[in-house]
Amino acid sequence: MYASTLPRARLTAAPLAVERGIEVRIRDGIRELSAGELEMRADEDTARQYRRPPSLGPPGASPPDSRGESGSEALARFDAVVAEAAAAGERGTVALVSHGAAIRVWTAARARNVTVGFAAESSLESAGMVVVEGSPDSGWTALCWAGTVVPGDPARRFLQMILRGGFSVGWYVVTSRRMPE
Repeated sequence: MYASTLPRARLTAAPLAVERGIEVRIRDGIRELSAGELEMRADEDTARQYRRPPSLGPPGASPPDSRGESGSEALARFDAVVAEAAAAGERGTVALVSHGAAIRVWTAARARNVTVGFAAESSLESAGMVVVEGSPDSGWTALCWAGTVVPGDPARRFLQMILRGGFSVGWYVVTSRRMPE
């Protein structure tokens, strides 16, 4: 299990780690996206701008300075944690406790069956999960997004696993809870 450096991610990861008796590895690479001058603003226009992830531009494009880090930078740091988990010989299920925008950007860029449009428009509330299957070498397929089965052939496999009672999916990517104000 891996969690972002932000306190809300560590708090979200703790109950599962205790229940399973596993260590939570804290990694900066899966922290929330940097929003630049949009940080800490709560108006609707800011929320709309923030939901437009930096990866929507051409690959490698940097956003205006006001938007924070580029999509390429964010993906590189998230990919590094995913690669670390894979290289560590993790088998079965791995949970990465991260944040909504980071999860949406990574999933849209890496899951072969999730489009940027789907990720930008699909809600991912606090403690919501995106379930993906695959590896850094073979690629990723999203099976479930915030409790909804992602349409297509992977959906059939996901439903079959549930019906069989097995749930050995490759990775869970979980949003962290918001801290009480």
